[in-house]
Order: sequence, then C-alpha cells, then structure tokens
Amino acid sequence: MIYYFIIFALIGIDQISKYFVKTGMDYNQSIPLIDGIFHLTYIRNFGAAFSILQGLSLIHI
Repeated sequence: MIYYFIIFALIGIDQISKYFVKTGMDYNQSIPLIDGIFHLTYIRNFGAAFSILQGLSLIHI
C-alpha cells in the first residue's frame, strides 16, 4: 500500500512542478538550483522521449 502512496505523491510533485515552471518561467529561462551543478530550464518537447517522433503527425505513427 505504501508503494501506491509513493507513486501518487511523485506524480503529484511532478505535475505541481510542471505547473509552476509553466506559469512562472519564460521559455528557455534557466534557474540555477545548485550553482554550476543543477539548473532548472524551461524547454518544450513535442515528441516522445528525447524528441523521438518529433514533427510527425498521427498518420505517420
């Protein structure tokens, strides 16, 4: 049962962080969270993971 809680908590954190990035950052803006090591950057990917299938319509898939 604890696994379900962890899964739903992680999904919730993911969705909340995406909402704050989308509403609070400009496109291509980068915020250093750990200077020189970890930056939060707002980009968009219209394909699947690593831009696979980017630019293809549903007819090609």
